[in-house]
Amino acid sequence: LASSAAAPLCSVDGWCWRNPLPQGNPLHAVYASAADRFWVAGDRGAIFRYDGAGWVVQSSGTSATLNSLWGTDSNNIWAVGTGGTIVRWNGSAWSPQTSGTTSALNGIFGTGPSDIWAAGESGLLLHYDGSAWSKVTSGTPSTFSAVWAADTQHAWAVGSGGVIARWDGKAWAVEASGTG
Repeated sequence: LASSAAAPLCSVDGWCWRNPLPQGNPLHAVYASAADRFWVAGDRGAIFRYDGAGWVVQSSGTSATLNSLWGTDSNNIWAVGTGGTIVRWNGSAWSPQTSGTTSALNGIFGTGPSDIWAAGESGLLLHYDGSAWSKVTSGTPSTFSAVWAADTQHAWAVGSGGVIARWDGKAWAVEASGTG
């Protein structure tokens, strides 16, 4: 990653990455809204935005590991991560969101700005309705690693032990995957 105006990422005790540049944190997530609008995220709250000319360091406002990115467009992007971290890009800045959990969130996906799912540890599923995140019963204690939705009536979450859960618009139900 080449960077324009790259600032070093530093730990809470003052240690900063100087080499390799622009940073040395693993990256775990990618989201694109157009060919010249990419975001990547990873350890220690690292977020970078590609603007068509180069990668720009973003201030995420967190030092949590960010595991997944999703958005509706270039001005509405979400990142989730460890400790129940959720941050949102509004087109000009990232801001923390209240998740109501301290459990790790591993995946995020939605169908629009008022229908977003986040999935995480111990069967955790959160839903965003356009104003707030709320916990939704998943029916399993298994850790989810990803979530995907076709529309407000059809979503799936997958994870450890071969777990598959399906949303039917009213409730989540665990389905047999045929694998452990």
